[in-house]
Amino acid sequence: MDTSIEEVAAAAFRQFLEEHHPLLIDVRSYEEHIAGNLGGDHIPLAELAEAADDLLESGKPVLVYCQSGIRSRSAVAMLRQHGLTKAMSLAGGYTGQSTAD
Repeated sequence: MDTSIEEVAAAAFRQFLEEHHPLLIDVRSYEEHIAGNLGGDHIPLAELAEAADDLLESGKPVLVYCQSGIRSRSAVAMLRQHGLTKAMSLAGGYTGQSTAD
């Protein structure tokens, strides 16, 4: 696993949103998303590459989350290959954030 992926700690999630106003992206499945989410846009991991150019054009940092933080790290690695240097993963994902609140 790539250890250079920048992560936002679950405890810092709300503050990060307020300070950086990132695009928040949920890369989980539709079923996971409707069962509960942290907001933002829902773009399943399989569709994220298609959206990368639009995300890049926004110029905003991108914060990606999944259920536990594993898929989001893969998503960040892929987004960085598409030029999104300001892409980050939410450590612990949805589950980690749910327990941090």
